[in-house]
Amino acid sequence: MNHTIDMELKFLAAQTDTDDLPGIQKLSPAQLAALASTLGRKHGVKVEFGNFGTAATDGTRIVMPLASKKNSWLVRGYLDHELGHVRLTDFGMIPQEPFRRSLWNALEDIRIEAAMPLHYPGMASNYRALIREMIRTTPELFEIDDNAAPDKKIVAYILTMLRALYLKQTEMAASAVTAREVFIATFGDALEQELFQIIMKIGSARQPQDVLDLVGEIIALLEENAQQQPDSDSDENEKADSVPGNSPDDALGNEPDSVPEQHDSTQNCDNDDNDTTDDVPASAGPSDGNPETGADEGDSEQPGDDGNLEPPGDSSNPVETTDNAQPVPRQGLIQEALDAPHAISDLGEQLRLLVEHNEYLSGDSGLYEIGRCATDAELKNVGYMPREIKASSTLLANLSSRLRGLLQSHNLKQSTPGISGSRIARNRLHRIKTGDPKLFLKKAPQRMINTAIHILIDNSCSMNDYRRFYKAKDVVLGLVKALEPIPGVNLAVSLFPAFYPYYRVGEPNVKVPVATVLPHGRKNGNSILYAPAPHGGTPLGPSLRYVTTSMLGLSEPRKIIFIITDGEPDSTTATEIAIQEACDLGFQVVALGIDELACSEIFPTFEILQSLNELPQKTFSLLEKLLLPN
Repeated sequence: MNHTIDMELKFLAAQTDTDDLPGIQKLSPAQLAALASTLGRKHGVKVEFGNFGTAATDGTRIVMPLASKKNSWLVRGYLDHELGHVRLTDFGMIPQEPFRRSLWNALEDIRIEAAMPLHYPGMASNYRALIREMIRTTPELFEIDDNAAPDKKIVAYILTMLRALYLKQTEMAASAVTAREVFIATFGDALEQELFQIIMKIGSARQPQDVLDLVGEIIALLEENAQQQPDSDSDENEKADSVPGNSPDDALGNEPDSVPEQHDSTQNCDNDDNDTTDDVPASAGPSDGNPETGADEGDSEQPGDDGNLEPPGDSSNPVETTDNAQPVPRQGLIQEALDAPHAISDLGEQLRLLVEHNEYLSGDSGLYEIGRCATDAELKNVGYMPREIKASSTLLANLSSRLRGLLQSHNLKQSTPGISGSRIARNRLHRIKTGDPKLFLKKAPQRMINTAIHILIDNSCSMNDYRRFYKAKDVVLGLVKALEPIPGVNLAVSLFPAFYPYYRVGEPNVKVPVATVLPHGRKNGNSILYAPAPHGGTPLGPSLRYVTTSMLGLSEPRKIIFIITDGEPDSTTATEIAIQEACDLGFQVVALGIDELACSEIFPTFEILQSLNELPQKTFSLLEKLLLPN
């Protein structure tokens, strides 16, 4: 069996460079947020994408950090991994004992990575691409050596062997060869064969309970070996630790002549008793199943009371003693693994730790910042007051009536002339003389508006000039009065900045540049909260990105962001990137400049309002282009 496993691992390792495996698609923050929102809805979990210092999940909610497009693979990989846990893992079954939890983490990761592609076939390639990228950027995560702690040697063996032989992740084959060599050198060939037979049962694990049963089998095997008398294993210890010819190739069976006769006899006996497993590695693969969802309590706790999370291969806790000390017997090493004080982090935890390192995220996170939204309580504390929703002038009343008339006439258009139908178009009978065949009326599909509109208002100090703030307020209140009652229009209103300084009271690192005073789906009654006076800068980039990501979950197929502003954004580059991201996601972004519009070239569509008298014409012109289908 050793020879069969060795050949299979080498075959898989040789395939790594020849496999035509696409990399993880690099996505912008807004595109990642769109993906997260879509997957979150499918899996019944809330996904938040913003300025979080880490990635985390509690089983019902996943928070995602910022990342540049270059390093978006890291966040995407974490998302795919944790969604698998949310869908298939029962977090209430996580063992409390550290070593049992380490084994459970390893086997459950394998189970979900085999099961998720049954629901979403593309995830198999995503998982492989993730492993390949992790090996490229952080190879130490999967490295193991003789100085590693016994529990890490065992977990590394299980993970790498199953990823290579069962999941067919060829990228892990080389690491599996090393982990297997280290395992055999530490614990012996006989234990490796018995453990291999147990872990390959993962193919029949359909439920989280099946994984717990496998963990129990592994613990029982290790406890049995730990209780054996050292005398009975002295020969095997000598073979594993002190035989001069015991090289990694010997352990894998490449040079059987150099192995003592007694070792060959033991190996042959094992193969005779378990001859049905000889071909398992070559044919092992994810098996069909119907895993059930059981997530209800949260992700696994962080391993270790002290919060130290170390990937397999870390040699900070070596087992080897000093040169003058006696080596620890194999039974003692097994017992040390069973008594390990801390659990070993799983793939999700390793990804989370990588996310926390700034070098893996955006070099300039300000360009990709997603704004936080102020709460109603915060707005009231800084002086936001309810403002009555009404058309404050005849101009606004005119705007309201024009928009309503335009949209209503469009919705009532129900029939058109055609060459066939059940009704004759009497007003077209005179066209018989001209040979016009369109003499019948047929019902045309009724085109509904079905549009989400988010009005984003500049609340910066430059809006104090020439009473622009009050013009903008009249524009906004008039638009709300005109648009909200129209069927098919889902309206929202936000201001930026929410307040100045931008930072939340008591949380100096939490930037809050935007305030949503009328959320989508909420009827305003007769008033909305509105800022007392303009102040601060123009954080349009993060505010626009917040609006974009908050609208991703809306069901309306058409989404419009209507920006009312006058001045130059705090960061023109960040704003331009945010606008491009919104357009890439299918949003329509328009701007209405109050008196002027600095950097107008970054907006796909815009109008400049010089006088309030122009409001109906300018606003009507913008919305007519966007609301009505071509």
